[in-house]
Amino acid sequence: MGLKFYYQFLSASECNIYREIVKGIEKRKKSIRVLGNGKQTEKILNFVYYDYPEFFYVDTTKTTLQTSNVTTVLQIGYHKNTEQIKTIKQKLEIVSMKFLNKLEKTKMDNLSLIRYVHNFIIKNTEYAMENKEQGQVYGDVSSIHGVFLNHKALCKGIALAAKWLLDKAGIMSAVMEGRMIDQDSPRLEHYTGSCNEINHAWNLVCVNDIWHFMDVTMDLGRSKKDWICYDYFLRNKEIFDAYVQYRDLYVFCKEELYSYFVICKVAFSDREILKKYLAYCKKKHKKRIYFQLKGEASNITEEQIIELVGQYITGECRYRVNKKLYIYDIFISEERI
Repeated sequence: MGLKFYYQFLSASECNIYREIVKGIEKRKKSIRVLGNGKQTEKILNFVYYDYPEFFYVDTTKTTLQTSNVTTVLQIGYHKNTEQIKTIKQKLEIVSMKFLNKLEKTKMDNLSLIRYVHNFIIKNTEYAMENKEQGQVYGDVSSIHGVFLNHKALCKGIALAAKWLLDKAGIMSAVMEGRMIDQDSPRLEHYTGSCNEINHAWNLVCVNDIWHFMDVTMDLGRSKKDWICYDYFLRNKEIFDAYVQYRDLYVFCKEELYSYFVICKVAFSDREILKKYLAYCKKKHKKRIYFQLKGEASNITEEQIIELVGQYITGECRYRVNKKLYIYDIFISEERI
């Protein structure tokens, strides 16, 4: 089955349903009969969609289930015809070959490769805000086709694209969906993971046998042309629980060994260590100061941080603050440190 994350957690009977659905979609059958109840089949169908980014031609809004006592018939909709699918697959194959050639030439380690995937999508994709505002959240914008060929996508398409590239590189990953938590969408006391509660997608990624979360969409929204953000790159469960709700987590995701802030040693729990870092940035004429506060240091107010940074920076600079994660990203306009 290759790098199919959700398949490995199914029972023997569920694996049979999964394989029947996969075979049916590969043959572009409009009707697929499986041995299982409706609730079970619906869960497995979603797992198939998460595990197979290459099923970009399925119209998930037109899928219906008809259930009897022991069997379920899936009516699958497709929003691409045979000729369109063939053409798109050929174009995606070119993308895949270029990606694999890049890996072969550069000999990246796993961490560098995952970072390359993260950055490649951010640099080449525009968030489809207009589609989001108009409620057009299915079809191309939620598929790998949207990312790699149209260069415009929503979170699900971006998450599927990340998985598609990581699959090509032999790195296990998964697509997850859940609910964003903010002022307009507060945390639900009883979250069920039903369709009407889902409005965001991101990835799980395995780095050297350790699982992390990665949200390329959230970093895309914070990145500029010359500045890639890593607020949500290879983070742990604690970080993601601060802004999303989700129903199932099949792997342990507590450690955080490969985030930008751990690797670069810019996660500070002490004001004095932060001062030393700012002094270092001043000495090295850094154009970007990017760090996270944790522990006691997270109690330092934004105003206090700006005042503290101002002791080391003279002149014009631009601040970006991620208040949920206590991350500060400071752009210096010129050599003014």
